[in-house]
Amino acid sequence: MIGDLGAPELLVILLIVVLLFGAGRVGRLGKDLGTSLREFRSALRDSDTGSPESAATPSLAQSPEPAGVAAAQPVAATSDSGHVLIF
Repeated sequence: MIGDLGAPELLVILLIVVLLFGAGRVGRLGKDLGTSLREFRSALRDSDTGSPESAATPSLAQSPEPAGVAAAQPVAATSDSGHVLIF
């Protein structure tokens, strides 16, 4: 049933959410969701480093990068409406 949702249906749902809560609150919800996901991933990474299995297998965060390759960092930009966009 959920798999039947297409782009038009999702747009209608998004429009209803924006009308009910306002664009500012929806933007804050998105920001809070992103922060929560970042903290969750960080907690998972921290719990992995404390387990005995992680000592045997190197994680990507601890492996050295090849020479000349920079780590991908998220880029944040602010839109005209004041919302933070992360690429």
